Amino acid sequence: MQRRTLNKNSLGTDEDFHGNNVAATCPHCSKVFLSSGYKDTKGRACPSCGKSLLYCAKNGSEAWIEW
Repeated sequence: MQRRTLNKNSLGTDEDFHGNNVAATCPHCSKVFLSSGYKDTKGRACPSCGKSLLYCAKNGSEAWIEW
């Protein structure tokens, strides 16, 4: 499984990081989706294809996507 860490200080045009919420693009289907550090404690699967997981730490210190 591949993993990419999202850097708060260097976000892509299709990424966003706000508090303990993060948005990123699924590497498989290109759907932009959200994940919450509080609600999605085990990551959130892409709602379109389910082939990637987006994670955000509860305190908003880090976020990453796995596929």
